[in-house]
Amino acid sequence: ALSLVEARDLITDAAVKQRVQAAIAKTVAYLQQVNIASIETPYAAALITFALVKAGVSTAADVDAMIATVESLWTTSAAAVADEDEPYNPWSYCYITPSADVETVAYAVLVMTEVGRLDDAYAASKWLVEKRGGHGGWQSTQDTVVGLEALSAYSAAVYAAQDDITVTISAGEGF
Repeated sequence: ALSLVEARDLITDAAVKQRVQAAIAKTVAYLQQVNIASIETPYAAALITFALVKAGVSTAADVDAMIATVESLWTTSAAAVADEDEPYNPWSYCYITPSADVETVAYAVLVMTEVGRLDDAYAASKWLVEKRGGHGGWQSTQDTVVGLEALSAYSAAVYAAQDDITVTISAGEGF
């Protein structure tokens, strides 16, 4: 569903676009039957919720359930424990966060950003930044692409949410 939704606007042939829209409708109908709260795998919860959000059919309950399933990955106590348990990479002389965790948190950031829950996305975005490697990416190309997409979307949303401000500067006498 996610790939079809992302590619839908790029399709110019009317017949192909109609078939893609029908495939999206079937896939979304299937995904809507899934109870996000019953999913135990954080990656699946984040990815399914992201697909529903992109299709425009997610509910606040879906997003809340996804956050409840996934947030242990970026909370302070879980992150501290995870640092000790992360696999050691002898080539980088440091511990590396598993790619699946990075992708999961990135999809969660994308979901929270897309639905306007920027305050909720803050801690997850911070976790993503803290887990980047020395060269700015994460462990794999895939997690780096999704991570950068999430941070870019979050940054753009936060910047867009800024209200206009007026700054007045005044100086006392003799300045």
